[in-house]
Amino acid sequence: AQLNQIGDYDSWSPTLTNVTLGDGTVNAHYAVVNEMVHFEIEFQVGSTTSFTSTSMQFSLPSDAQYGGGMQYNVVGGGWAFPQGGSIYSIQTLVIESTNRVVPYAIVTNGSYAQPAAVRSTIPDTWNSSGKMFMNGIYRAA
Repeated sequence: AQLNQIGDYDSWSPTLTNVTLGDGTVNAHYAVVNEMVHFEIEFQVGSTTSFTSTSMQFSLPSDAQYGGGMQYNVVGGGWAFPQGGSIYSIQTLVIESTNRVVPYAIVTNGSYAQPAAVRSTIPDTWNSSGKMFMNGIYRAA
């Protein structure tokens, strides 16, 4: 396939689930090429941002299309900087039934590592220096 012109990225304001943004910021951009959507989300915690103990979720700029009953689809990656110190690699998953992107960090549990949804204490306890960047590509419905 040949791509002659991709065009500019557009902005959108994702709806956050399990996060109260307060004075934090979210910058989100996306571009559509045919039926593929590329997105980027930058999340900056503020002094009045609060979290629940369940997974952070961000709405997509448009609905995703996945077939075959695949509920969780890995679409990209990124990084999390919960306290402005250590940096953690993350995977970005799209939950088909909700059309939301959910960041997952790789955490250790005993003698093995496993993915866990990013939340108030994963990959570390978030403070007002926290930042996160996610990107991914998915097929629009």
